[in-house]
Amino acid sequence: MTRSVWEGFVGEPKTEASADDVPIIAPLREKLEQHRQRLTEQLGRRPASGWMFESEAGTPIHLGNLINREILPALNVCKICRKTEDEHRDADHKYVRDSSRPTWHGFHAFRRGLATNLSALGIPAEIIRLILRHSDVATTQRHYIKPPKDEVRKAMDRLEAHLEERAKAAKGTMLPN
Repeated sequence: MTRSVWEGFVGEPKTEASADDVPIIAPLREKLEQHRQRLTEQLGRRPASGWMFESEAGTPIHLGNLINREILPALNVCKICRKTEDEHRDADHKYVRDSSRPTWHGFHAFRRGLATNLSALGIPAEIIRLILRHSDVATTQRHYIKPPKDEVRKAMDRLEAHLEERAKAAKGTMLPN
């Protein structure tokens, strides 16, 4: 059975592509399997519903709760002792966030980063569209694939150099008065 979840609402997938299996890279697949194993140990049974992140009631947890319970604690740890902010209350030193870990900017930022990185690797926009489950490649291109800032700067530098070369060439062909 294929289901989709958004903001606690369980329903049919929005697009036909959403009904397909989601391709997941091996490192993430391993982390998700570790999470499912921890959940199985906590429940004393394999989760019956099949939800990767389920509530005590057996329903999918709200994305806001997922962020607060799973994602932020994994990202926000003390640089010194590696404890989360909540665990850090009893520490004998001041909490200093480990800045080598990324900052969470939301699921859409994650999706934009994924699309942008895939594009930088030369993956065609149509394939990125399929990975993101968009029905229209224009959505993927317009809203998700962002050129890196240094690429934009390099493009402008190339334009400037090109214009300078044209100006020099034009000066060389001008006849003196």
